[in-house]
Amino acid sequence: MRVNIMFGLGHVHSVEQYMETVRLLQSAIAELTQHPDPMKPKTAIILRDTNGNRVGVIDILEDRQ
Repeated sequence: MRVNIMFGLGHVHSVEQYMETVRLLQSAIAELTQHPDPMKPKTAIILRDTNGNRVGVIDILEDRQ
């Protein structure tokens, strides 16, 4: 299984991109720990900015063969 976390930072000023990266990674951790079921391939979890806009995704993928 592979986990890809991808998000954009175009929604924040360049001086705030570091802190937004930290916030989004903390959000990703919170999302993953809130799921009681084991992670399964083909699962996607949406990452959002503080206004609720979609800015990224966590994709759970099958291993590459």
